[in-house]
Amino acid sequence: TDYEYLAAVNKATCTVKFVQGVEPGLAVLLLKDRAGNERRIEFAGTGCHSGLSALPEIGRLHNVQGMHKLVPKDIEFTLSNPHDYAVGIAGVSIRGDNHFEIADENIVILPGEEHTFTAQFNEATEIGMYEAEVIFTDSCGSLLTAAELRVEVVAGTTEYFDEYHFNAVEVGKSLERPIRISVSSELPVTIYNMDALSQHGQFSVLFDKSALPLTLEQGEQLDIPIEFAPTTQGVSSGVLKVFTDALESEIEIDLVGEAVVTSVEDELAAIGVQVHVAPHPATADSKVVISTSHPQEIEAVWADLQGNMIGARLQKFVTGSAILHIPDELSAGLYNLILRISGRTYSIPVVRQ
Repeated sequence: TDYEYLAAVNKATCTVKFVQGVEPGLAVLLLKDRAGNERRIEFAGTGCHSGLSALPEIGRLHNVQGMHKLVPKDIEFTLSNPHDYAVGIAGVSIRGDNHFEIADENIVILPGEEHTFTAQFNEATEIGMYEAEVIFTDSCGSLLTAAELRVEVVAGTTEYFDEYHFNAVEVGKSLERPIRISVSSELPVTIYNMDALSQHGQFSVLFDKSALPLTLEQGEQLDIPIEFAPTTQGVSSGVLKVFTDALESEIEIDLVGEAVVTSVEDELAAIGVQVHVAPHPATADSKVVISTSHPQEIEAVWADLQGNMIGARLQKFVTGSAILHIPDELSAGLYNLILRISGRTYSIPVVRQ
């Protein structure tokens, strides 16, 4: 440096560069002013070299952290310096699978000491092996060492029927069926949530969701009670969704329900009772003919449309047939003949002319 050009300034900047080598070295900067005063500044260079011993942790992670995917997971590993001199790390980066991340650091590892690094394994939506390398470089950009990172994301498997039917359920009534899910793998499966979806809300889950999450081991099974409660006649479809950490993270099971409307005559015929309503030949009023295919105790009573009983209770009959007429004191209008059979009540509309 030509000091003549520095005489008029109060401060000067000088850059000292340690030239790359395989061994550490020492640099000395000598400063001298015109009066002959000297100042020595020594710089210790660690050198650009390899030889660090890498001790990475091999991670085997079971996908148990989320319903659909593995949430971020920290993986710690340690680098040690076996040399008798300090080693400077100027750059830390990831090479390979982009599911891994690591913070860039600029540190010095003293002789015989070690430093712990933390890499992060980010969200993985599929099972399998994920691999990457952590690259450590010095201030010269040369490779110091590399640490392998390996994470295996695994998941259990389940077995179930993919469709369940609810046949011939009367409108206004309900039918409950258990839907079974079992674990077929050595790995456990955790169930996080479940829900039954349908257009009119006719399917519902009766399982106590406060018991979730629930983990099932190999060979264990879970029966999920599903109720079909139709409000209209016809075929309804729905789906049961079960969220797990299994290979199939979102299980879908089809639900099919058949809703029917049953008449009073059909219900009576099912228990062996025939009811026929016809006009009385003499008065043109309706008469009711009741017959049974096997002995049954039947009780009959007349009632208005509001369900209020009218007249005396008719005598009971057990078998054969009986003809019932509307009581004479009733005016023209619509009435109900109430039959009580085996603890159940049936209402038959009858017209008085």
